[in-house]
Amino acid sequence: MSTTWDMPTPEAFEGMMAALIGGEVQISASRPFRPAKGQNVVVAHFVKQDDTIGAIWFCDLAFIAMSSGRMLGLSKDQVATEAECGELSELTRECGHEIANVGSRLFNDSGSPHLRLSKFACVPMDDLGTLEKGLLRMPKKRADYTISIADYGEGHVSFLAA
Repeated sequence: MSTTWDMPTPEAFEGMMAALIGGEVQISASRPFRPAKGQNVVVAHFVKQDDTIGAIWFCDLAFIAMSSGRMLGLSKDQVATEAECGELSELTRECGHEIANVGSRLFNDSGSPHLRLSKFACVPMDDLGTLEKGLLRMPKKRADYTISIADYGEGHVSFLAA
């Protein structure tokens, strides 16, 4: 059994997101997501059976605000305000947590151990831990995507394997 995880393909990620948010989604490979110092980001940890990190998602607030807003039926203006102010509402964070939880299946295939979501948080880049900062610099595997949600806008997600 493999101890590393394949990165989610754009097709698998797009299919999952379209099913979750009930709208048109386009996902394409992009440059690595490199948040600025002090910028708030969303980080999701996916752990192995022994609770060590196997993979991490990093994404901008726009991705979580737009996808959660689409799921919740919020207007584009409400969503843009959350992303621009750098703080997500409790409802948006809960919805984003569910997206990440369902997203754990993107890492789980028949040839790799199971990963499960263990952490979902909105944090300033400066507050990331040593492991998170190290993975941003040198992951074992990496996939970076731009997500376009019809009538809402674009966001960015990076999948990193530990």
